[in-house]
Amino acid sequence: PETVTRTYQIFDNAGNSNTCQQLIIIEPTTPPGEVGGPVATSSTVECAADAVAPALPVVQDVCGNVLAPAAPVMSGTYVDCEGTIIYTYTYTDCSGLTYDFVYTYTVDITTPPAEVGGPVATSSTVECAADAVAPALPEVQDVCGTVLAPAAPVMSGTYVDCEGTISYTYTYTDCSGLTYDFVYTYTVDITTPPAEVGGPVATSSTVECAADAVAPVLPVVQDVCGNVLAPAAPVMSGTYVDCEGTIIYTYTYTDCSGLTYDFVYTYTVDITTPPAEVGGPVATSSTVECAADAVAPALPVVQDVCGNVLAPAAPVMSGTYVDCEGSLLYTSDAADE
Repeated sequence: PETVTRTYQIFDNAGNSNTCQQLIIIEPTTPPGEVGGPVATSSTVECAADAVAPALPVVQDVCGNVLAPAAPVMSGTYVDCEGTIIYTYTYTDCSGLTYDFVYTYTVDITTPPAEVGGPVATSSTVECAADAVAPALPEVQDVCGTVLAPAAPVMSGTYVDCEGTISYTYTYTDCSGLTYDFVYTYTVDITTPPAEVGGPVATSSTVECAADAVAPVLPVVQDVCGNVLAPAAPVMSGTYVDCEGTIIYTYTYTDCSGLTYDFVYTYTVDITTPPAEVGGPVATSSTVECAADAVAPALPVVQDVCGNVLAPAAPVMSGTYVDCEGSLLYTSDAADE
């Protein structure tokens, strides 16, 4: 406490005087208090960075002296990203009496995460499921600017066999549990037909017999994704009639989307080798005494190049026979067809 002494001297009309003293003890008992309109004592923010030092009230001691607070004491329940952050300012007058001003921030995130920067693509079309790789991801931040990492993607879509959609869903979660989903969808659509791979194989040849027009050597055919395809049974066509013409094998390879590739092999059947005798040789001449003994001879077996036995046309008779002597010739032609 502060002590003030006042001394009074009193005079009468005769000049006589008397002195007295007054002892005043000044001891404040009323603590400091706010003056002026009240200031806010709480608010809600989404980020701890926004919990800045608050606006302070004017605080005076009981004698009207404006007091300055000590540095604030920080407290509260804030952990990770939510809770309370409390500023406590203590104003102390010269007698040691105090006034505490307490400001409480409630940190409560209500805004979900969002993409920042330029947008990234959310879809594309590919021909093969193997090309539906993990996409480029956007940068996602929580409301306070913290960059978030997504959880492993959830895969979904309508893809079956070789076509449909393949979707990647990435979920970004901030520390308050609010989420943002980034969804990327691939449309798998095969538009390129199957094709031969490796060295080319022959597509035609010439044979003399239809029996030699056997199933040809086939190429390796793949779909656009590299899957080896098996052909359907061949469709036979061509101009072959009797023993010559074309014999065509058409093999159709179909991928799982229904696109096709046709491999066509054409045989030209063209006989260029004349017929010939088969088996042991037969006699081609003899001598008789009478023309009546010059009967039709024993004939050889004659086949065409394909092994078909041929029958001769009626013989053509010739020779030098006159009266009773000379030669008699039987000429028989066997022609293939």
